[in-house]
Amino acid sequence: MTLEGKTAPVVGFASAIGSSIATSLANAGCDIIGVDKAKQDSVHISIDKIKKSRLSVSKIEEFPDDNWEDDLNVNMTAPFMVIKQLLGSMKENGWRRIIHISTICGPVALRNVSSYIASKSGLIGLTRIADLVLFLCSPGKNMTGTAIAIHGGITVS
Repeated sequence: MTLEGKTAPVVGFASAIGSSIATSLANAGCDIIGVDKAKQDSVHISIDKIKKSRLSVSKIEEFPDDNWEDDLNVNMTAPFMVIKQLLGSMKENGWRRIIHISTICGPVALRNVSSYIASKSGLIGLTRIADLVLFLCSPGKNMTGTAIAIHGGITVS
């Protein structure tokens, strides 16, 4: 498959999954744009500014506020801002596809990882309500070859 002439913004491409996605898209001929994680006015090439999200494990009553904000910024605010910024031009060009990477933990409540679970659950909701053809991949502990897809989506195998 060739993606020559296509451009793909990749949010979170500094992470393991994002990096693999960006590499695969580039190998198929796609131009890659790295997107800053949480600022509405910063949908631009920004490799140096992207930070990896850290998974904080603690009871909700002891959960650090900055970790809560970090997870929400990475997993909900950034995807929302990308959709908001790109939706108009995507519709004009007839290409309205976005793939969100969530987690099997999104719809499942796990103890002591409250911001991660809340933000991934929010990403699932955002994916469902957006006016795009959106795909949501929710891998489990390891990406194996099967994935859950929502809203006109695909099954990866």
